[in-house]
Amino acid sequence: MPIPEESPTKTIIQATLLGMLGDVPGLGGLAGAIEGSLAAKARARDEDWLAMVAARVTLVETQQEAMLDFTDPEFVAAAHRLTRAAQETADDEKRERLAAALAHGGPWSELPLDQRERMERLLAELSSREVFLLGVLSDPRGWLQENDPEAIATYDGQFTSGRTHLEGRRG
Repeated sequence: MPIPEESPTKTIIQATLLGMLGDVPGLGGLAGAIEGSLAAKARARDEDWLAMVAARVTLVETQQEAMLDFTDPEFVAAAHRLTRAAQETADDEKRERLAAALAHGGPWSELPLDQRERMERLLAELSSREVFLLGVLSDPRGWLQENDPEAIATYDGQFTSGRTHLEGRRG
């Protein structure tokens, strides 16, 4: 899978800004150094992202015992959206989630297209902390059992007393 190229507009804006900096005495070399550093880092991040995607895709292909069609329009659209989101974050956990979503971003997914697109938007927008909190809030008892078994007794006691209190008010 080739690495997506930068947009022409972005390249023009960068070149214009660097040209303006080059006119300021002493800043031309600095601007070139910054541009070179950013380009190298962006390329390395893109390669890491594609390695994450490749690992996830390989797993999906193994599970489905079939080769996936990377030219499928649904997959290509998902690749553009999720790659852009991966490029805009420094959060490696988020990038891993985006790679997993992309591996399931084609018609081979069990989810219909509208649900995949909604999930992609959520994964692109939510931070790792927000995803973590959603996991905790979806099953607080299960999370406590897994992460703090001693606290489950307190949780159960509070839940039971709260429920008894509410049932007493209804009666």
